[in-house]
This record gives sequence, C-alpha cells and structure tokens, in this order.
Amino acid sequence: MEGPLENEDQEFARVPVPEGGKIAVERLNRRWGRAKLPKLGWVRFRWTKPLGGTVKNATVTRNGRHWYISFLIEDEITTPERHAHPGSGVGIDRGVAKVVTRSDGVLHHRTFVGLGELAHDAKLRRELARTKKGSKRRKRALARLAGLSRRVRHRREDFAAQTAHILATRFELIALEALKTKNMTTAVAPKPDPDNEGGFLPNGAAAKSGMNRALLDKGWYRIERAIRSKARSTGTHVITVNPAYTSQTCNPCGHTARENRESQAVFRCVACGHRAHADVNAAKNILAAGRAEHMTARPAARVGARKPRAAVGRKANRQATAAPIPSKGGELAGIPRP
Repeated sequence: MEGPLENEDQEFARVPVPEGGKIAVERLNRRWGRAKLPKLGWVRFRWTKPLGGTVKNATVTRNGRHWYISFLIEDEITTPERHAHPGSGVGIDRGVAKVVTRSDGVLHHRTFVGLGELAHDAKLRRELARTKKGSKRRKRALARLAGLSRRVRHRREDFAAQTAHILATRFELIALEALKTKNMTTAVAPKPDPDNEGGFLPNGAAAKSGMNRALLDKGWYRIERAIRSKARSTGTHVITVNPAYTSQTCNPCGHTARENRESQAVFRCVACGHRAHADVNAAKNILAAGRAEHMTARPAARVGARKPRAAVGRKANRQATAAPIPSKGGELAGIPRP
C-alpha cells in the first residue's frame, strides 16, 4: 500500500496554538468537550482521554476530511529509576514474514492490508488514472484512495503502540538492530547496455521494488519510535546494535557462515548442528550484543543515545580547558589517585 499517493492524505493543515495560558478546556458530558483557543474561539471535540495535567499548548490538525485536536500536557510524571522487572531483557528481530520476533520465541505479527483491499486499491488507482488534473472526479478519486491508505496507516500505528506497550512494560532492556530503512529501500540504479546505445540490461528492479514495498508495509521505524516513546514511562533501556551477521551466527557456539541459514525460517549450524527458528536465533544474537553494549555504556550517557558530536567554538574551548573544581571529599569518585 506504500505508493506514490501514500502521502496525499497527510495533514493538509496544521494549526499550532502555543499560548497554553489562554487555552480553556471544558468537559460538556461523557463524550464531548470544548476548548477555547486564541483567535479561533470555542472548538468542540470528542473527549477520548482525560487530560491529567496542565495544558501547555494545543495543535489542530486536518487529516483528510477529519479534524483533530491534541494537547501537550504537563503531567509531572518522571521516568522511574528502576524498571518493574529488573534484569529482564529481550532482543527484537524485525522482518517481513513476521513483523517482530522476540528472543524468547514470541512472535508479534499482523496483516495490515487484505487481499480484497489490494484489489480495491488497484481499482481506485485505475479510476484515478482516467481523471483530469483539477477536476472534481479526480478530487473524489483522491479522497477515496486517501481513505483506504489512512485506514492501513492507522492499523500500523495501532500495532506499533500495542507491541511497544507489551515490550516496554515487561522488559528492562530492549535490543534492536540499527536498521536504516531509507537506505534499504532505495531504487536500483539502471545498467546501461554497452552494446546497445540507449538500451539497458536487466537489473532486478521489479524484484527490488516488490521487496521495498514489503519492507515499508511493516513499519519498522514506526515500531522503534513507539518503543522509545513508551520506554520513557517505564524506565526501559533501548539499545541499537550492529545488525551485521546476526542472522548467520549460531547463538550457542558463535560460528558464522552463510550456509547456517538454510531458508527464511530455518537455521542449522554447520559446525555444531544447532537447529532453531532463524529469526529467534537472530533475536538472541541481538540480545547478547545489546547486553554487552549496555554493560559498557557510560554512566553519564543515556543508553541507546547517539555519541555526542565534538563541540566547537570559543565557548566550548573555554569549557574544555577550564580547570576542574576540586571536590571536598578528597578523591574523585571512581578515579583513584596515584
């Protein structure tokens, strides 16, 4: 369902309201409420969740033919120092056959687009191709196609939110592969034919485009973003590791070979004979790498954060060359004196 029209039903309008002190929110009944926004007046909205804090700002968004209002709330909730399940950890392998595979063998999967919807999408695209730009028929065709794409996108968001809630509440450490989906879904470069001027050789573009659609359909980045967002309220550490050879390495013995991966779902080590689900074996390798990186992470740095760039400028130079302030207790913590 990811196609050239995937973004045509995105937010057509976004109106930020930064003046939180001038926003008044009232609840009319169990289902409805209203908010008084500067320069807009009273706006009714469907009350779906209690605010639970002080309103800092609001945003009015149009998505297709629907309008939404969201509030930024100061809830004074801080990240807990310890997780509810200390010492627990899980490795996550994201794939196409199964969206999320955990190192403990649990699979999280959902089909976002049905066969009937694929046929309906193709029909809508054919109808759109027969319309003229700027015509009313084209606007109606775009609206129908946008509605179908919006439903699929909401399913991905719902799956990502539910999966992130399960993982963040059950595990203190979540290890993910550092996947760059944008680089993985680039188009194949054309191969000019040296013997035929203006001609091109087969380059597998059709197969690569099919793989790109399959990767984008699973919403890998959306899942990682949902996990990081939920981890703030549970105290979960999210770590990304190098994905190289995680699917070809035997978890028990550590032997790495391309022949270990018999098929998409079967892993058999040619050295020790270990057999397992290929994605589960990869998830265990990801967890092992995540635990190793978590143990060597700097205490002052947030686990999973990118390394800070080298600071430049006169102010940074002054801070770097400034003499350290001696502590009152004598020795610095963790740094023994000679």
